[in-house]
Amino acid sequence: MNNATRTDAVGRFMRRTPMLRVVLGMAVGIVLEESGVAMPIWLAGALAVMAVGMMVWHVVRKQRGHRVWFVASLWVVFILTGWAAATGWQHNSQCVVAPTEGKQEAVVMTVKVKDTPRGTVRYYKMPAEVEAVEQEGEWREGRGRLMLYLHKDSMAAALNYDDRIVVRGRLGDFSGEENPYQFNYRQYMRRKGLACQCFVERGCWAAANGDMGAGTSIVRWSKIWQRRLVERLQQTALTPRQQGVAEALLLGWRDDLDDATQQQFRDAGVMHLLCVSGLHVGIVAWLAGCCMFFLGRRRWHRVVRGLFQIVVIAAFVLMTGMAPSTVRAGVMLTLLLLSDMIEQRPNSFNNLCTSALLLLGGNPMVLYDMGFQLSYAAVAGILLWSRPLKGLLPLTGEGVWRWMGRKVWGYVCLTMAAQLATLPLVLYHFHQFPTWFMFANLMLVPFAGVLLATVMAVLVTGWGWVTALLQAELDCVDMITRWVGTLPGAVIENIYCDGCIVLLTVLLLVMVTVLLIQRRLWPLLAMVCVGVLMAIYMMVVDWRAERQEGVVVYSAGKHLAVECISGRQSWLVCDSETADNAAAVDYERKGFVTRRRIKHTEVVVIDSLYNDGSCAVVNHCIVFDNKKIWVIDKEHNPFPHYGKGKTGMKDSICFDAVIVASGTKVDLERLKQGVCADTVLYRYGFTMI
Repeated sequence: MNNATRTDAVGRFMRRTPMLRVVLGMAVGIVLEESGVAMPIWLAGALAVMAVGMMVWHVVRKQRGHRVWFVASLWVVFILTGWAAATGWQHNSQCVVAPTEGKQEAVVMTVKVKDTPRGTVRYYKMPAEVEAVEQEGEWREGRGRLMLYLHKDSMAAALNYDDRIVVRGRLGDFSGEENPYQFNYRQYMRRKGLACQCFVERGCWAAANGDMGAGTSIVRWSKIWQRRLVERLQQTALTPRQQGVAEALLLGWRDDLDDATQQQFRDAGVMHLLCVSGLHVGIVAWLAGCCMFFLGRRRWHRVVRGLFQIVVIAAFVLMTGMAPSTVRAGVMLTLLLLSDMIEQRPNSFNNLCTSALLLLGGNPMVLYDMGFQLSYAAVAGILLWSRPLKGLLPLTGEGVWRWMGRKVWGYVCLTMAAQLATLPLVLYHFHQFPTWFMFANLMLVPFAGVLLATVMAVLVTGWGWVTALLQAELDCVDMITRWVGTLPGAVIENIYCDGCIVLLTVLLLVMVTVLLIQRRLWPLLAMVCVGVLMAIYMMVVDWRAERQEGVVVYSAGKHLAVECISGRQSWLVCDSETADNAAAVDYERKGFVTRRRIKHTEVVVIDSLYNDGSCAVVNHCIVFDNKKIWVIDKEHNPFPHYGKGKTGMKDSICFDAVIVASGTKVDLERLKQGVCADTVLYRYGFTMI
């Protein structure tokens, strides 16, 4: 490839992928709406009319010199389309009965189950669509979806997709971001289209007009098929741990996976094996193509092979209960196969963008789905970088070893391309990086096809020797993942990565792509500039972290957790139970510790005597940064709510703050008598002091 050809490569790529601009424009509009950017309907309509008018004027007058205005008008239309789609989705997902705080009367509703019931400790939970609500003795049409919780019993376990039931329960909101930088469950469920949750006591629900089991939709039969296959796997001789891995690997059923197994796969960098998505659909399509090995490359041969692969993909999607990740991968691969059947050289990247556009049109909030982001980033990286990376080490010649070398190097390039493309998202969502992911993927991903085929054989035949073979394969997978997780430096944790770092990393990867295509000097200079900007930004982050001071009171359920921060050092003041197991509050602290760049934490028990010159704890009082904070808990409660009379204190004690621990009942009137009037009172929950 000469220099002129390389220079024009980027331009030709942009011209051949018009759907990329549409998807990017819609994504910008969705992000603007989700970020709370207010835009009146009349303003959006006026902008749309102006943009369309500009495009029509450009086409009619053929104003070639004003192409920039035409392109700008197109971007405005795409952005407004994404904004309108996200606005409509938010409106349609609102529940007709809004949850209220505190106690409220139970609501009687007719709902339709929208997924297979999933078991928790006490309940079966399932998303449900509200169809009708009883208000003032009359039934009125309902709208929106909610998460339904039914007490565990045989009737609740037998529910299926599209079953219609009448429930009587109390509505409540999801928990929000209770601690700094903690996962916002309320926002997550809202993006799933679920407005609230409803807890139904035992015996407070029944089938609507005997309508259970009457649904005939394809999704319903898909869910039933998935459940029966799970039950069939549970009847085999596999151990519970092996059953959980096999169910997740083939059927996407992760309810039987224990936390230790998931952490083991995550540390090895092969967690994607347990999430049915593009990798599994691609393996199934490849196995189907191998079954048609006798066909050549003629057009009708490609059509027959492609149709067979599409049918197998559809069957696999149905078998996995039509999970969103599987449907997404199925749509993506089906479009790629259809393009291959029609064209001799299909534009795979344009087809990838087309599938993303179809999914965003159906559900704009899928843009925030982690599986959606990782799947499309991985496939985009493979399409963009796998071939240029192969060209860095050309292996030519004949012979078995040369052929094996090309195959291994091609697979290494494919894995590297997918990992590089998903790197910013992995760091942003998980703040950790599996160092030895390449070894684990090289050993396990090529083996995944054999593993999937063996699980299918167990489901179809049920033969004892096939089950024994599957057990040996799963033991091998367990041994490899366990060994990789024990290697030195297997996981780098607490990596700082915010939105700015993600943006700079994506820009750096774009420059890498241009460099691989054009191989000129300016992309390399741009990469150096982006790297310098990233280094400066991290220096600013570290500078701010070195100078931070403050006290954080975590919302950690029954646990007491107060963190005093000075620079990158912190003192975790907690109860004795939490001190014995500091991991009990890791979920509440992890986001804050990572974002604030805290390096070392000293654990201090609240009822101990401690003083290191910077932080002191004495008589349930924390002295830090010239602040005095008094902690009242069950063991130390001078103001019980059942006491009578005055506190018996001669003088009020002055504190900067008083923390009342969870589950401690305090008489606030007596408390105000015993402390200074200007003392700030904090109930136990997240607060910055």
